Amino acid sequence: MEKKILGGSKKSPFYNVLISTVFGLVGGILGSVIFTYFGTIINPEDFYFILPLAILLSMINSRFICFSYAGGIVSLISLIFGYPNVNVSGIMVVVGVLHLVESFLILVDGTKGKVPIFMERQGEIIGGFTMNRFWPVPFTIFINGSQVYPATVIAILGYGDFALVNYPENKSRETAGVLFIFSIILISLSQLSTYYHTFKYAAAIFAPLCHELIIAFS
Repeated sequence: MEKKILGGSKKSPFYNVLISTVFGLVGGILGSVIFTYFGTIINPEDFYFILPLAILLSMINSRFICFSYAGGIVSLISLIFGYPNVNVSGIMVVVGVLHLVESFLILVDGTKGKVPIFMERQGEIIGGFTMNRFWPVPFTIFINGSQVYPATVIAILGYGDFALVNYPENKSRETAGVLFIFSIILISLSQLSTYYHTFKYAAAIFAPLCHELIIAFS
């Protein structure tokens, strides 16, 4: 998009990839520390249900690729019908921690490569900025196989937003702040759900519902 609008890139593609990778590594370390602290253990089979559903949902709207939706739906189905038998607490804490890492990355790197744009709003042409960032985030988490063992998994986190009546830096800080609050609440519900079954329902409902509200009011 930057090249299409400006006729060229302000930074080389290699530089952009390098910066995204460096910040992604930092985010991965942060996520790994949090997963280790909570002793999070996931079942790989759970994501055999979540990933295909996320892909199907993304055909409706690209934002539904987020695991908040598929993870919440699969968890609710599991809680109500008993199948598939998934680790609801583990799924929800993964969703929460990844969004926490995403909020950090948006805060520190969300406005890099911002591109000026013009849009029509209420019959008037106004200027603004569009922001698009992607980060490869490698993190270590415990896998429940024949025995529990640590494994490194790579997640791709992204941020797409635009600022029309606000500075890009302010908009990214606001978005990061809201995502941070969302993440902390979801992680808290997930941790409570390991002790109280009712909180499994709370976490599974909170994830897709509040994620959608964040997008609707952002």
